[in-house]
Amino acid sequence: MKTAHMGCTERITFILHHTRTAENVGGAARALANMGMSRLVLAEPAAWDRVQASRIAAEARELLEEAKVCERLEQAIDEATLVIATSARNRPSYPSLTPETAAARILEEARRGGAPALIFGDERSGLPRWAIDRAHGISTIPTHADFSSLNLAQAVLVHAYEIQRALPGSRKPEPASKAMPPEDLARLRKLTRALLLEAGYLNPDQPDRILGELERLLVRAGPTERDGQLLLALVRQLEWAVAKR
Repeated sequence: MKTAHMGCTERITFILHHTRTAENVGGAARALANMGMSRLVLAEPAAWDRVQASRIAAEARELLEEAKVCERLEQAIDEATLVIATSARNRPSYPSLTPETAAARILEEARRGGAPALIFGDERSGLPRWAIDRAHGISTIPTHADFSSLNLAQAVLVHAYEIQRALPGSRKPEPASKAMPPEDLARLRKLTRALLLEAGYLNPDQPDRILGELERLLVRAGPTERDGQLLLALVRQLEWAVAKR
């Protein structure tokens, strides 16, 4: 039985315009399958070899088999109720979106029963101006200013990922734990040094030699703030136990 969000993603179309190599199509199909997308349209492909594309697509061959081929980009765009164009160039006179905000608009349209589409242009020259004029917004992936060109499959993956991430119930990354504060590490070192000297573990003439190794071991483990609290409490308890001897 399909979930509601699966039905939602099935309304979203990824349109690739004038793709120049079958390998790029296969890579894009694989990216879509990775993120649970299923609708692919090839508009005016300059090179299209399903067998060759399948070699790159891996387990996304079924998606390729079901891909629709349109002789004209206009035909693919006309079937969409919301069109988001993708571009590596900032276009100040057009509504500008990030992949994240584009995903939100696309999902909203799909939930209303519409047929949203993302269009990706020629690997060399991008989308024609008239296609951008037809779009309701332009999504640009933030990249380094000196190198903004992305492989087609990479651009498709970023946008498909943002859509998948925005779905209800999708797996979200666990929030990163706070690292052990430097002041706690310094305090732990001081207390541990005194405790291990008292216990006879460290050489009084060269206490920092072994202590430094222990500290590096702890730092490599990447202790969290909670780890630091536990270790400080442990050392304080050991201090108390040694003092009672």
